[in-house]
Amino acid sequence: MLKDYWIILKPELTLLSVFTAVMSCYIAIPVGTDFLIKYNYLINVVISTFLLGGCASILNQLIEKKYDSLMKRTEGRPLVNNNISTRVGWIYATVLGISGTLFSFYNLSTISFLAAIGTVISYIIIYTPFKRISVFSTIIGAIPGALPPVIGWTAVTNRIDQGAWIVFAILFLWQIPHFYSLGWLYRKDYKLADYKILPVTDSTGKSLGGQILFNMFALFPVSLMPAVIPFVSIEYFYIMLIIGSVFIYYGIKFSLYVISYKVEDIANVNKNARKLFYSGLIYLPIVFFLMAFYKI
Repeated sequence: MLKDYWIILKPELTLLSVFTAVMSCYIAIPVGTDFLIKYNYLINVVISTFLLGGCASILNQLIEKKYDSLMKRTEGRPLVNNNISTRVGWIYATVLGISGTLFSFYNLSTISFLAAIGTVISYIIIYTPFKRISVFSTIIGAIPGALPPVIGWTAVTNRIDQGAWIVFAILFLWQIPHFYSLGWLYRKDYKLADYKILPVTDSTGKSLGGQILFNMFALFPVSLMPAVIPFVSIEYFYIMLIIGSVFIYYGIKFSLYVISYKVEDIANVNKNARKLFYSGLIYLPIVFFLMAFYKI
């Protein structure tokens, strides 16, 4: 029973938001800042993003309960199998939402608070219903998905500066190939739930492959920008040249396979989709850890 209350928070997504927010917060804190001040920034960001991220995840599942029941990937979620009732789900989301809003209001900077609330609102009000309306839903959803590092950065600076835009852009551009590769692997599920995402609607694979390549080649120079401004040392730049090239390699392989997709070659296409997906899971934390390690 208690496990279900953890699962309904979508910990894989909520903790990703917490991770990118707290790492961005740490990177934005000036070197030499007193330990207690640094700790205060970090713990406030962790609590705020966890509470509001959990609230957004539950609200998303409450809205999409019917659609989750149609997909094998989500049919075991607590709301779908009634391990948690809809009524309890609303109460849980409300408690997290109110406590997260109040905590953020009193403990984050003004801009950081607005970014946090904007993340929840845009995720629930715009992105969630848009998945059944347009193929642009993934791009729209990448906006609230990329706001957590802005929450962390502005918790320290209280302004949207170059650093805030860069951490936002890194996460925004990373999400497209990451979620498109996942969407490809579960495209039959998404089709059953009538989600209008590109891996479902693009029968040729050309648009899907092109979108992945565009975002990955845009991500490459953006990921180097922290050393250009700079807020990290030059060592980061040279390491990211290698890391970024490896990530692009997997993106190119999958894109070429999906663009020339043939039914008899489905095993290879799926294999390369998994490689792109898992390489993305490795790539993102490496980028943020490197920025944190080489910050100046």
